[in-house]
Amino acid sequence: METGNYYYGARYYDPKWSSFISVDPLAEKTRDAYGYCYQNPINLVDPDGREADDVIVQGKLAQKYVDQLDASSSLEITRDKKTGKLSATGEAKTEADRELLNAISDTKITVKINVTSKNKVNGKFLFGDSFDGSEKKRNGKVIAQQTFNPNHTEIIEEFAGMDKGSIAMHAALEAYYGAKQNPGAKANDREAYLEAHGATNLIYPDGDFSIFVKQKEIQHEYRKSPFSRIESWLTKRGGETQLF
Repeated sequence: METGNYYYGARYYDPKWSSFISVDPLAEKTRDAYGYCYQNPINLVDPDGREADDVIVQGKLAQKYVDQLDASSSLEITRDKKTGKLSATGEAKTEADRELLNAISDTKITVKINVTSKNKVNGKFLFGDSFDGSEKKRNGKVIAQQTFNPNHTEIIEEFAGMDKGSIAMHAALEAYYGAKQNPGAKANDREAYLEAHGATNLIYPDGDFSIFVKQKEIQHEYRKSPFSRIESWLTKRGGETQLF
């Protein structure tokens, strides 16, 4: 018998009353009638009503991040356009690749890479990427966050002579280690950041810009333009380039 209800994979929806008629699998944890797909329904979908256990890349420039990450890895990295989830195939030839596979397959930690073209996030200027801490759920699962601007990293890597995509790899591993070592740490937790950053450098120092700063005497500075706009510049002996 036809009920007239719509099935969305996670729950049945009654169009007459404009509401779901079955229990939300995460109702006891979220208690938010309007929370859906991590507040990002344009880029993500909710196939089963449950939490994600993956590396999720979201934002208009998501594919640019994936392309950079893929360039830094011996694995073939792809992204599901509907869910934002990353997949990896091939042989993990380096320790960094093996840890990336762990991050993608970890059932207790979800890494969210929020890809943006903005130069300023939460009132602060962004330089390539930023460690945004993590949230620990009541069921023990952890959601790690990292903000990433692939336009920045493209310029930084070329100017510093870094491998293409190395910052993308470093960012994913740093977010993952941050969630493993200090689950629930806030974005401004300096010690948690330094611990995650250090752990990442042990297996993948190639993505740490500060190492190249020392080697090539690179400086980063902010300048005020004639129109009072703040600009970000990288300088070194023999040249300079504008980040934004």
